[in-house]
Amino acid sequence: MIEAELKSVVREPGALPRRLEDAYGPGRAEVHRNTCHDTPGGQLGS
Repeated sequence: MIEAELKSVVREPGALPRRLEDAYGPGRAEVHRNTCHDTPGGQLGS
């Protein structure tokens, strides 16, 4: 199964980090990792 979600539409990607920093202060770089543990039978495995 493929899962997809639209999180947002950014019209000016170059300006976004500056606008966020102006509004909320400096940010930090992070990486999101997602691991699925579903087995073909639909149960959770590890």
